[in-house]
Amino acid sequence: MLHFLRRHSQSRVIQVIFSLIIAVFVLWGVGAVVNEGSPLTTIASVDGKPIEQLSVQRAEMNLAQAYREAYKGQFTPEMRKAMNLRQRALDGLIDRAVLVNQAQKLGYVIDDQELRDSIVDSPAFQVGGRFNKEHYLRVLRSAGLTPGDFESAKREDLAVDRLQSVIGDNVTVSDDDARDDILLREEKRSLTFVKIPAAELSAQVQVTDADLEKFYEDNKARYAEPEKVKVELLSYPVDKFGENVAITEEQITADYEENLSTKYTQQHEVHARHILLRVPRDADDAAKTTARSKAEDIKKKIDAGGDFAALAKEFSEDPGSRDNGGDVGFFPRGRMVAEFDEAAFSLKPGEVSDVVETPFGFHVIKVEEVREERQKPLEEVRAEIVATLKKASASEKAKEAAGQDEQAIAGGATLDQIAEKRGLTVEKPEPLARNAAFPSLGRSLPLTNALWDAKPDGITAPVDVNGTLVIGKLVERIASTTPPFAEVKDRVDAAYRLQKATELAKTEAEKVLAAAKTDGLEKAATASSRKTEVAAPFARSGPFIPGMGSNQELKEATFALTQDKKLGEKVYVVGPDAYVVELREVTLPSDEDLKKKIAETRKNLLEKRRNDAFARYVAELKKKAHIEVNADRLEAIPTI
Repeated sequence: MLHFLRRHSQSRVIQVIFSLIIAVFVLWGVGAVVNEGSPLTTIASVDGKPIEQLSVQRAEMNLAQAYREAYKGQFTPEMRKAMNLRQRALDGLIDRAVLVNQAQKLGYVIDDQELRDSIVDSPAFQVGGRFNKEHYLRVLRSAGLTPGDFESAKREDLAVDRLQSVIGDNVTVSDDDARDDILLREEKRSLTFVKIPAAELSAQVQVTDADLEKFYEDNKARYAEPEKVKVELLSYPVDKFGENVAITEEQITADYEENLSTKYTQQHEVHARHILLRVPRDADDAAKTTARSKAEDIKKKIDAGGDFAALAKEFSEDPGSRDNGGDVGFFPRGRMVAEFDEAAFSLKPGEVSDVVETPFGFHVIKVEEVREERQKPLEEVRAEIVATLKKASASEKAKEAAGQDEQAIAGGATLDQIAEKRGLTVEKPEPLARNAAFPSLGRSLPLTNALWDAKPDGITAPVDVNGTLVIGKLVERIASTTPPFAEVKDRVDAAYRLQKATELAKTEAEKVLAAAKTDGLEKAATASSRKTEVAAPFARSGPFIPGMGSNQELKEATFALTQDKKLGEKVYVVGPDAYVVELREVTLPSDEDLKKKIAETRKNLLEKRRNDAFARYVAELKKKAHIEVNADRLEAIPTI
């Protein structure tokens, strides 16, 4: 996993994850590979040295925690499953084991002083910027590590780092390499095109029932109804279990004191408005100068007594705040980009900043109000505490009830009987396809999987669906069916007409292309009673082309065109429509822009090439290593 993180170290999310991993000590090697292991708990082996189940569990758990911290609420159980974190964790342990073995073979020895310096310099073990031994031992204890375990693994990590440095030292990047990389990423092209819309030609399509029936038979899979399940759902809404919850004064006081320094401390915040004049990140100096000048003119109007909110509505290019007079509300330090943050927190209420440049463009900022950091008194947050404690207590009651009912159902009780006893409702939706949302609950991959894995009349364990526990019952499986032609004739007719209209559009476009080869695209368009249109400049990455849609083949062909050979060689179909294209303009970064970006690009490109070289090196080592993985045992590991 260290190898995975190094390879993706330029990703902002991975940088966050990497820092979090360091902070929580995801030390993939601690206990990962040992000289002897139990056959019952060995998940994999590298050159005969086992990787134990506990190591995989620890690696998976800490990797999940790192992603959870990085993605916040966006890291869902479905996302965790899709990312296959257990396999990633094992892959990281295997990579590390292979690298440690190679470092040992090459004689990379980390002496005590180098180890000591590495530990002392680690911010994770510092208090007030200085190494603190008590803090060091406390952190290791909280991670379940002994100093011996940690320091042994740290020596191995340092040896692997030295190995990576040796591999990376053989990689170089020249200014020409950097320049080529910039041109590859920042070159933009625009197209002139003639579009032949299929919709305009659909009326020309001649349709017979025989044609439609043949089309239906050839494309039956399009009209198949997916397999569905008929289910019953018993939900345990938290508010239903909170009706008779009583909160004591002792509970309120304890929660307040426990969370006083965090949850109940008002952060230093400012309430601000701004006027933004947007500037693209790749804008040239002329565009930036124009935008700054306009922002300075607006600032002069404000200084002369102009109404800030009215000027924001008139001039601001921030759609999120413009209609509200530029109001962005209250925010703490760190919420906005650094330049905006610094300016806003330097102002007093009523003051207006000079023009501030950020990656988004140029801003003029006004601070309306400042809230200083303060601890909120108990009476101010009492209602909030009571509501929080009631919800927590109700959640526990709902969980307890669902657990009891699961046992009752196993003993023969029905969902309807349980619902009547609890005063709940059993939801009985129409049969659902696998990718469908539950009508009153929304989408839930865990509940969907549990129901689809069940046998008829089978009951799921309680599943948390967006904060509500649910017990589901699979009533019936409904096999996939294909409706008869008569039931879907209208759909077949529409699809058939569109397909034939696209073929007609392509035939007409080919005539335009043939004429364009002789007379040029403009004349060919006029001769066919069509007009030329322009696709705004676009970069090489991705399949999307402005005004046309997504077509990777067309995107690649566009960047192969030259001024000597501007006309596209063939007709391209994007969606249902046909296009004839011609290169209009090639836009390259200026020499001045290139010079500004050379150094940073060389640095990033060097890092990427070093990581790629190291990845290839690890791949070669793994080919030569004897690696065994017990897939069944890996799958059976309990999640912690």
